[in-house]
Amino acid sequence: MNLVVDVNRISFSFPGSKDDDTIIIRNVSIQTYSSQILAIVGPSGCGKTTLIKLIVSLLPVDGGKIALFGHDCTNSPKNREIVGVPGPNLGFMPQEDALTDDLTVHECLYMYGILNRMEPSSINRRIREVLTDLDLIDSEKSYIFNLSGGMKRRVSLGIAILHSPQLLVLDEPTVGVDPILRHRIWQLMENMKNNEASILITTHYIEECGHADIMCFMRNGQILKAESPRTISAQNGFVSFEKVFLDLCSMSVENIESSGNLVNSATILNPSPESFVPPKPYNTSHWINVRIFLILMYRYFHLFVFTPASFFCILGVPTFNVYTTYLTISDDLTHVSIGLCIQNQSLYHDTALLKRLNIRPACLECIHPDHFPEFINQRVFHVIRYDNIDTAIEDLSRFKIHAAIHIREGFADALFRKLVLDWSELDIKLIRDSQIKLYCDASNANIFRVVEGHLSDAYAKYWEASKGNLSLKQLSTYPMKFENSVIDGKKFEEHSSRSWFLLGGMTIAITSATIMTAGSAIIREVKDQSIQRYMSTGLSVMQIFLVQLLSNTIFLAISGILSLVTTLLLLGVECRGSPVIAALLIVGMILNCVLIGQLIGLSQLSEVLVLILGLSSSYVTASIEGAYISMESFPYFVEYVFKLFPNTYPMRAMRDTVLVGISPDNPKVLIGFFTLFFYFVLLFTTSFRLTSVRIGQIRSKSGVK
Repeated sequence: MNLVVDVNRISFSFPGSKDDDTIIIRNVSIQTYSSQILAIVGPSGCGKTTLIKLIVSLLPVDGGKIALFGHDCTNSPKNREIVGVPGPNLGFMPQEDALTDDLTVHECLYMYGILNRMEPSSINRRIREVLTDLDLIDSEKSYIFNLSGGMKRRVSLGIAILHSPQLLVLDEPTVGVDPILRHRIWQLMENMKNNEASILITTHYIEECGHADIMCFMRNGQILKAESPRTISAQNGFVSFEKVFLDLCSMSVENIESSGNLVNSATILNPSPESFVPPKPYNTSHWINVRIFLILMYRYFHLFVFTPASFFCILGVPTFNVYTTYLTISDDLTHVSIGLCIQNQSLYHDTALLKRLNIRPACLECIHPDHFPEFINQRVFHVIRYDNIDTAIEDLSRFKIHAAIHIREGFADALFRKLVLDWSELDIKLIRDSQIKLYCDASNANIFRVVEGHLSDAYAKYWEASKGNLSLKQLSTYPMKFENSVIDGKKFEEHSSRSWFLLGGMTIAITSATIMTAGSAIIREVKDQSIQRYMSTGLSVMQIFLVQLLSNTIFLAISGILSLVTTLLLLGVECRGSPVIAALLIVGMILNCVLIGQLIGLSQLSEVLVLILGLSSSYVTASIEGAYISMESFPYFVEYVFKLFPNTYPMRAMRDTVLVGISPDNPKVLIGFFTLFFYFVLLFTTSFRLTSVRIGQIRSKSGVK
């Protein structure tokens, strides 16, 4: 047998702690050889899990030395990469199942086969062999979440042995399983041992360790005794292993050391490099890294589309929300009921004035208010005639109609005077008498605004028609006229509706409601140990972080662009600018939103709090960034503060690109892209740094077992 692992006087404590009571590992020294099973036995909390994570570089060592396959790997990423630990030469099974519930058994094993740099041609063959050995061949197409606890433990073990590693590390593989499965697991370890693998397991089931080649009794972060089970039995009169362990625990450290049982550097010699097993070479080509990237992308995309409900929530809900919001705020209303009460009218009959103006008395009929409904948009309004305005107001109070119009007696006479007289000759009474009184349901602001706008337009048309029929072209005109606007060199014959303004912001605001919780995925994987299993294959925090960021951004960018397409095609909003620029701005805003979501997820370890915070903040954030209301409505000093938010300028640039058609070299667009780049660098750096810190903290806490 050749040496595989040499651990010499290593120690570990919580980062930043100086209190000696927080030391987890105290001067531990062990050695493991090829074709050998070494079992670390001890109660929960004695440091077993921490020790094996130190060996496989999932935790940093405070002091001492760890050599793997003849290379000093003590906090040395370069040597770790050479020996492939963590990586393809390591098979790691954490205490938790650490499985992806949304994948099938075959998909889960295939993914880890790629992560451990196996050739695709050999992965399926090995999967069949492993599933046969684990009696899981009938469950190959079953989803992980449908498996029993014992079956999940077998799948977890299958991931560790799939790529036939030289070093197999199993953290309490038999905890919570039935005796038959426990016996099967030990049989599999014997088979791996016969294939010259070095196996390191932890357990608190002392008696089962009689199958191991070396037993290490551990307590309070120290190895109390390390011998073969046969030697331990012979030295202690063939009593039970549990009795031996209890006797050791009752002795002080000084007594154990004087008896020669305490394992340290004096009892384990420093081996020469020639005594180590050389590490098995593995493929490090760039194509392998591409395959790893693609399989991780598939894993995270599969998480999005695992169920039709989740697929609809990500892709369908934003589009549905854009459409329903448009219907809610749209100016294009129909079947709005309004009441119209026209009281008796007396027309003006000043014969001398009519003769001077060359107007026949019969022509005065054209200004009678009975003609006013002809200028009301019949598609929008349903006009109901009333003889009494009080009745109309009562129906309005009972929500039978949305508005009531009152044209008082003397209106026609006052209107004629307003038409023929100069504005300087008008008095307040004449102006008041020529007004149309409008009673409206003010509880519905959208209907109130639409009714007010349409009736003002109808009155303007009625005014112009009356003046034209009376041939009064040189006399008074309607006091206000809207001219076509010119923006960025483009002439607009129509004015954009309020819904057009909102839809530009809703495209990103509604999407942000689904992506603000993007960071919860990495927290979930840290908690269920999936992140550590990924890292045991040699993946770095940066690789995992980048794949999650890219997959979230790509998938959710599709959602945002679908919202834009819904706006442009289904709702008839004209895109006056470059749709490519608009799409790039949307992708950039979503990318920053994903980073913000990861920051939220990393700052709160409770997924419920992350969900509440993400969803509750999306509307507020979108509002203060100008998605729903104009920034000019804010107080002066607040407006400049809100302009500093990540998506304020990009949202303005995207909206003006779609609705106004500003060119890509417009300062608004350039400022929008600059803002996106600035916040991307800031958020990416902060989010990645916080990801590394959080993973390190949780890994340290989870190691104390």
